[in-house]
Amino acid sequence: MDAQLASFALDIPILLPAFGYVAGRLGKTKKTGYLLYGITLLGFWLIAGGLYFNFISIEFLPGGAGQGNHFMWNSGIEVLGANPLIVFPEPSYAHFWSAPNLLAMIAFAFVYPAILWFGFKKGRSSLA
Repeated sequence: MDAQLASFALDIPILLPAFGYVAGRLGKTKKTGYLLYGITLLGFWLIAGGLYFNFISIEFLPGGAGQGNHFMWNSGIEVLGANPLIVFPEPSYAHFWSAPNLLAMIAFAFVYPAILWFGFKKGRSSLA
């Protein structure tokens, strides 16, 4: 399972803390800071969720590298000449109780908000 989660690597260790930090820095008051945090989280949920559920794809990536659900698990590494970390015969959300789908839902519901919050708090603390 670790290899499967590794492809959420763009969002979890890089993009979420960075965007959270920026949201924390831009929010001059507590209220605007929280508003920016919420908007940023909603943006991640819409884009990552849209990719995960194949509502959107990254069209400029060749072959299947940019196809929504596949991209969420493999981050388009085929473009770099690497083999995908995992290939599902059908989208991972097709079976709700499957381990990959449950891991993705946990990531979206708990890990994304927590990592974004971590970056947000770092950004807020740098204002003092």
